[in-house]
Amino acid sequence: MGTKTDTLGWPCPGIFIVTIVFGSLVTVADTKLVDGFLSGEQAICAGNNSTLLESELDSGNIKDFCKFTVTKYACAQPPLLAKLTPENLTLILHCFVVTRPVGSSEQNATILFIQKLSQQELEDALERLNGKINDTARIPLEAKEAFLTALCERWKFDINFKNVTFLENLFQLFRPFIAGISQPILESFHSQNMSCESFQAVVHGFNASLSEMPATTKSIVETWIFRSIDVIGADCFTKSSGSRDWLLKNWGLISDLIWKENFTDSYMNSTEVVVPIVQNDVVRDTILSGIFQQLTPLFQTFTPLDFTDWFQVKLPPLLPSIKSDELANIPTNITCESYQAIVKGLSSVHLNLTVTQSLDIFNFGKNFLSFQLKSSDSHSAACTTNTNGSREWVLKNFVGFMAEFSIRDLLALNKNFSGELIGSIPCLQ
Repeated sequence: MGTKTDTLGWPCPGIFIVTIVFGSLVTVADTKLVDGFLSGEQAICAGNNSTLLESELDSGNIKDFCKFTVTKYACAQPPLLAKLTPENLTLILHCFVVTRPVGSSEQNATILFIQKLSQQELEDALERLNGKINDTARIPLEAKEAFLTALCERWKFDINFKNVTFLENLFQLFRPFIAGISQPILESFHSQNMSCESFQAVVHGFNASLSEMPATTKSIVETWIFRSIDVIGADCFTKSSGSRDWLLKNWGLISDLIWKENFTDSYMNSTEVVVPIVQNDVVRDTILSGIFQQLTPLFQTFTPLDFTDWFQVKLPPLLPSIKSDELANIPTNITCESYQAIVKGLSSVHLNLTVTQSLDIFNFGKNFLSFQLKSSDSHSAACTTNTNGSREWVLKNFVGFMAEFSIRDLLALNKNFSGELIGSIPCLQ
């Protein structure tokens, strides 16, 4: 008789997983039985008598699987739990997911219960549960978090964890609970030194559940994505034909959903928006391009304070990737104060820009000021409001890019420009 294998492609062990308790969390430690019980069970099961449940399990005459708590099941003897069929387990899981969903206080009991189940029968039950639950929004977030944590604790040390097919199958099994993803679970992916393909599989697994995630969870997922692509982005990029293709290939629907979440009015005004510092040039280029695609429709409604917030606070870590394409998306009919806020932000990274980028910004500024000059009543000077003389006018409108302007450019944009001040302005001497 050959070795039985489960649906994820590995032999099903005839042993149970030993767990230990760190603080309040039960964690996988070994694969040995300790007198038939999992270590840590005593703390979880103190005061919880599972005698009645064990009696009904032993007789096979259990009528109502939902009348017992998850702690009762967790504290039952493994040989008796082994009598449960996949159909039984499906009903039990449905109880603790939908009928009487578990809460955060039952997290450890849920982990212990999942650890005691036969791996093959658990997989079969999860497949059946997937078929019973089409609308995963019915499952409370705490129940998703409890079960996803328990399931990940059961599988995270598997030797196949880096295998792409394994991850794809695992996320399909866990589909009803994915919206309960937590930072510790995501960190466990980092600890596996993911490949580009593994990263893609994990991101794809998020897609179907992202719309059910609360804003805090989306923020955690977004941070994890940024950290991941900063490390492996270039490798993924080499397998695509361009940055847009790379973005879609790796993020899929998640990019669109995350950006929509980030760029709502309430989120845009939040001080919690932080752009991570991205060292990988290709990744940084892609992220900045994606942000500009979302910001472009909003520029017409931006106030000078909005431009200050984005270009001087949120975007500087990405601005070394600025190119003419992004600059061309900034409208020329914004206010002078808005333009000056943009230039000040760009100037903060001017030492990290190439000559080509500096020229792109020079042309952007020249085009903007030329438009303002044509639109002004006097047609003699552009953006001179709130400036005291030629020196301040130059510093406010050109800041770190003054070296790109000639005296002729300055006189064309401000007929009142004083050449006598050239010696007092850096880069124009």
